[in-house]
Amino acid sequence: MSAPAAPDAVPPELAQWTAQVVAALDLAEADTPDAAVLLDLTRQVAHEVTRTAGPLTCYLIGLATARRGGGAADLVQVVCEVRALVEQR
Repeated sequence: MSAPAAPDAVPPELAQWTAQVVAALDLAEADTPDAAVLLDLTRQVAHEVTRTAGPLTCYLIGLATARRGGGAADLVQVVCEVRALVEQR
């Protein structure tokens, strides 16, 4: 499996929005995902699979990450697995 590419900086608007959603859904700040990693993978999926696969893929990544424990290492592992699937196409 390949490691995620070096992500671009997350726009301040996205960080603010994410903080609002986390608060509204009564999640802990620690539940905030690494947005740059998810954005990079979503871009890759949208370009190499189909544009509309990006949001659904992120949802499935979140579900799989939660089922594996929900930690940052779980997210990285799931992202690597999905990235490998994209690269096999």
